[in-house]
Amino acid sequence: MNFTVKDVMDIPTFQGARIVAGLDGIGREVKSVTVAEVPDAADWLRGGELVLTTGFFIRENDEFQKNWMKSLIERGAAALAIKPERFFGATPELMKSVSNEHAFPLIELPFNVTWPMILESVMNKINDNQSRIIKKTEEIHNRLTKIVLEGRGLSYIAGTLAQLVDNVIIVEDVTMGHLAIGSHNRSQKEIEDLLSYRLSKDYSKEFMATDFYRNSIRDCKKDLLRQTIGADKTVTQITMPIVADQTIYGFVSLVEFFKPASEIDIIALEHGATTIALEMMKEKIAYETEKRLKRNFLDDLLEGRIDDEISLTDKYNFIGFDVTKPSIVILLELCGADSLTPFNMYNGKRVFLKEQDNQTTKIIESVVNKSDPKAFIYNENTRHVILYHFAINKEKSEILKEVRKLCEKISRKIVEDYPGVSYYFGIGGIYYQISNLKKSYSEAKKALDIGKLFIGKNQIFVYNELGIYRLLFMIEKKDELLDFCNDTIGDLIKYDSEKRDNLCNILERFLLNNGNIAETSRDLFLHPNTLAYRLKKICNILNKDLNDAKTRFNLYFALTIKKVYLDN
Repeated sequence: MNFTVKDVMDIPTFQGARIVAGLDGIGREVKSVTVAEVPDAADWLRGGELVLTTGFFIRENDEFQKNWMKSLIERGAAALAIKPERFFGATPELMKSVSNEHAFPLIELPFNVTWPMILESVMNKINDNQSRIIKKTEEIHNRLTKIVLEGRGLSYIAGTLAQLVDNVIIVEDVTMGHLAIGSHNRSQKEIEDLLSYRLSKDYSKEFMATDFYRNSIRDCKKDLLRQTIGADKTVTQITMPIVADQTIYGFVSLVEFFKPASEIDIIALEHGATTIALEMMKEKIAYETEKRLKRNFLDDLLEGRIDDEISLTDKYNFIGFDVTKPSIVILLELCGADSLTPFNMYNGKRVFLKEQDNQTTKIIESVVNKSDPKAFIYNENTRHVILYHFAINKEKSEILKEVRKLCEKISRKIVEDYPGVSYYFGIGGIYYQISNLKKSYSEAKKALDIGKLFIGKNQIFVYNELGIYRLLFMIEKKDELLDFCNDTIGDLIKYDSEKRDNLCNILERFLLNNGNIAETSRDLFLHPNTLAYRLKKICNILNKDLNDAKTRFNLYFALTIKKVYLDN
């Protein structure tokens, strides 16, 4: 809806005028009109002016004609309209040459046209055009605002915006994650080649490396970026940050796939960015409210402030967790998780991103919700809490088997997407009243802590299966444990060290197999006679009877201490 030189030529006042040079610039925008009859006229220009002149002061100097025209062009004038008949007779060829070189329209006016006639007619058209723009802007604003009030969502806003500008609209968050795409009833096939590049990780990396992106994150300003995209760089894209209340929510882009964007299209894009910001502010409030309620629920659970299921249902119905069904606590902790939170550049910035704390939340939800849509999932940084419902009619062994499989699915998906990440699962006890979830949580946390301390990464720790490790975790005096280990198997450890043997490993496998020679020899790839000989040597070194149950317990306990405190 820009008012251009072409529109000027359609005004009745210009009926006898003609463009004698610079025709390629006929699309230049005309914002105002002025008369220039002095040498320094260019100093007063602001850009977009239709300049009127008789050329009196440049009539006798070709070089001055050339330099004066270039000064108008450099200051952003839209076109030059000259009445040549009085002082030139005909428009000078030098002026035509400069106009053609710079695609700067040179209009030759008839002698009988007066400046007041031109000034009035051109300004009336400019004002009429501005009125149409204001009216159209108001229509755009009202239409987009109505969508927000009706709660239609981002996809509907993107589609409406695409309809208004008759082009492709892409809405993305601050990490260039795609939130919505609008193409205004155009076939997706028409634009799929362009979109395959535009929505690729390669483009995201290129865009996030630009000064525009970094400055937008830093300053939260609504600047515009024009860039060419596509394999052959022939399509222009206009991008604007989505900003509200000094918080940046993402970016909205207008891709000029079907036609060049007009001034009104840019206005629509600006209003669209504001509308999208309002919609995302609603999402931000809902997200933060849900997170706060989940945290409050967890606090009530851990502090024992749960009276009954009915009051709990009324209070926390918003989070979607079914408190009427029994559930088990699963804790997941991730290490080496820098790759999960690639948002260090946003620290200290006012940036909204739902999963800024941890990208694994969606992975966990996608796995857990398939078997338990009403599960509770909450995360703080790299630790996740999952309250997973189980069927009341199942045996405990079946429940634990199901929970293990769930954890294995989650871990596989996380490692697949983020190969450098290590994980630890802690699983609490199985209880049937919601008031006992506090105990299950405490057990899951202990299982996690015990597993991390004594066993190692990338494993699932079930509290009820940790056995002797729970005892070790409870003993605060490490020196006493080491003294017990040395008193019990110190001579065997010394023998292995001096002779570079592995009698401790043989003894451990023998004890784990309940003293079964055949099974132990198979596990160790030893002949039964060889194993019997080596077990006799162990008895001699330790001066102990391996057939005694108490001796076996003490030996296994000592070997566990060795593994935890000495081998690690």
